[in-house]
This record gives sequence, C-alpha cells and structure tokens, in this order.
Amino acid sequence: MIDGAVPDAWLGHAEIRRLANGLTVAVLEDRSAPVVSTALWYRAGAAHEPVGAAGMAHFLEHMMFKGSADWPEGEIDARTQAVGGVNNAYTSHDSTVYVFSLPRRHWRLALEIEADRMTGLVLDPAAVDSERDVIFEEISEADDSPWDALEMAAMERLYGEHPYGRRILGSHQSLSSIGADQLATFHGVACAPARAVLTVSGDVGSEVFEAVDELFADLPAREGELPEDLPTRGRSGAARVELSLGRTRRGLQIFAAPSARTQEFVALRLALTALCGGRSSRLQRRLVDEGRLCQSVSSSVSETVEGGAAVLSFEALPQVSEESIEEVIEEVLTADLSTALNSESVERARRMLLSDWLFSHETIELRGATLGAGLALFGDDYTRRQYEWLRETTVEEIVEVARGCLTTDDRIVAWTGSA
Repeated sequence: MIDGAVPDAWLGHAEIRRLANGLTVAVLEDRSAPVVSTALWYRAGAAHEPVGAAGMAHFLEHMMFKGSADWPEGEIDARTQAVGGVNNAYTSHDSTVYVFSLPRRHWRLALEIEADRMTGLVLDPAAVDSERDVIFEEISEADDSPWDALEMAAMERLYGEHPYGRRILGSHQSLSSIGADQLATFHGVACAPARAVLTVSGDVGSEVFEAVDELFADLPAREGELPEDLPTRGRSGAARVELSLGRTRRGLQIFAAPSARTQEFVALRLALTALCGGRSSRLQRRLVDEGRLCQSVSSSVSETVEGGAAVLSFEALPQVSEESIEEVIEEVLTADLSTALNSESVERARRMLLSDWLFSHETIELRGATLGAGLALFGDDYTRRQYEWLRETTVEEIVEVARGCLTTDDRIVAWTGSA
C-alpha cells in the first residue's frame, strides 16, 4: 500500500494539448513495453439522446465499425487483428468510448481510423437495418437475464424521466424509428472534436502531437444541439419492483447517490464497502455467514457525472423470505449504522478501495483510461483527487453521508425469481 500523497511516478506525467477545433489530446509516456493504447472519449452517451430515441448512442457505437470514407465495413477489425492489436468500444449514459491496444510500430493506425470516422462515417441504410437486428438480439438477451432485467426496471423507477433512466440499449420501439438519417444527424453533433478527448498511452512521446496535427487539426469544429448540462434528478420516492424471471430469488435495494465529481461519492463507496465488503462486514455476517439468509451480498455506486445510484445486491437462499432479508438490511442501515461504520470497519474498507485504486492504475492502459475519464467527464485532476479522498475522508464524514443517502425516503426495493 502507498502511504501519503500518491507519487507522480505512479500516475506518470501527461502532456495535454487542446486543438483549435476543440479536441483535447493527452499523451502519457511509458517506455516499459512496446505497446500503445488509445482511447477516444466522446461526451455523448445515452443521456444525450433526443427524446424518444433511446438506444441511439449505442446504435451509433455499433455503426462506427461499419465503414467510413477510407475504412470499408470489416476493415477496422481486420487491420487491427492483422497487426496483433485489439479494439473495443462501450457506451454509458455519459459518454461513448473507443479503444485500441496496438504494438508500438503500429500506433498511428488507431489515430487514422478515429480521424476518418469522426467526420467520414458511412451510414448505409442496409447496414443500419442489419445492425438494428443485432441490437434487438442484445435487448432480448438483457430482457431474459434476471439480474439485468431487474436492474433496468429498478433504475427506470429510481430515475423516472431523468435521462439516466433511459435504457442504454434502447427498446424495439425506440430503435425501430431510428434510421441512417437520424444516426447521421446525431453523429454530426455527438462526434464533434469539441466533445472529444483522445488519450494515447505507452511507448510514445511528442511524435503523437505531430500525428494529431496532421490527422485532426483540420477537421471542422462542428456545432449542434446536445444537452450540455443534465437536469438535477428529482426524488423518486420509495417504491417496490417485482419481476418473476428465474427461479432464484434475487434482490436489489437502490438509493440515489452523489456525483462522482464529489467527495461524498467516495464517502458513500467507503460506507457501502464497510457495510458489505469482505467476510467481516456487518451485512456479510448477518445475511450470509451467520444469518444464512443469502448466498451472497455486494454493493456498487455508479460513477456518473450527475447524481447516480448506490446498489445493494443479494441472492436469497431457498425458503428464505423477502421480509427476513429486508428486516436485517433495515436494521443495519438505521439503528445499527453508527456501530457498523466504526473506525475498524472503515479502515478495512479504506484499504480495500485503495487496493482497487492501485490495481486500476497498474498498467499503462488502465492509467490512460482513468486519465481519459477525468479529462472527458470528471475534471483534469480526477484520479489524484479520488486517491486523496479515499485516504482523507473521516469516519464522521462517512457516517453523515451514509445517513443522508441510505434512507427509506428514496429507496427502490426490487425482487425477481420464484417465491
């Protein structure tokens, strides 16, 4: 474990520049291995879609691999694999991200692809129709998964009309109305240079900026209408959600959580880790090891620009009632909270999350990813602030945040499975 302030040698020093068209470029040099990772973040995700077009951002993510001016369909994957690299992409409510990991001598390939599809995307109607069917299959799989379906239903109830309540995959209904023209319009504003952050990490240096100037500097800035500031989420009120998927009884308790930009977000993560992370935590003992009510219990807090969600997940043992599990959780989160969040449990949680933080910065690829997340969404010094907050947040601050967030006033209780 690292004691004291996180050293610069651990994070590395990123050189950051911003082009006239708005593109932010960061280079994180690490010559320890002949590998280069790139990540292109667009500040446009499911929360930025037009009303009634749920799933458009994820749909566009798929289409970004289906052909552009200089890269016909299938060529991006073929060329990436041919040089021994890998690529991937993912969509969240806040952003869409495209990543490459390539041998050092082929690092320019990623930049050439990204520059071309930033402005030269080809949206063939037949390809759009074909890919829509692929996404329909993803939606069907998610709907048939007890955990996925339960979480989606509970999140929709928590967020209500807030954009975070939209399903990232969309629905059959919303996707059916999205064609090539609609995707082209969304691409024109969502993939503008001013909404983009490019990180290049690994066995490279200042030569990256020369390539960026060559490939990106002359791309038009482009302007268009996308919501820059998401609305503040209103309180949903307490609610229950019941599904009948699966035989195993699975449950969620979901609470409104602070933005990942705040110290309160870190305090809540520490609280939930202290309450149910590891064998000695209060909920682990009372629900699993000693109480024999659940097969497992876990927690998470969504890392979002605006207020997100804190989630308790549990899987009931056979013949155990929902009420018996809910009674234990209620007791721990109310009468037992101040004793459950004591100096010993908090320090254990602090060690666990600091270890997670270190692991998430272990490789140059991971350090580049956290750098990009900060620059694109959470602030230039995000990763360092997260580390400092994990070390410095006091037990008293953690208890105060937990009492404010883990309340019955705004809690969604959700169950699925056979009784």
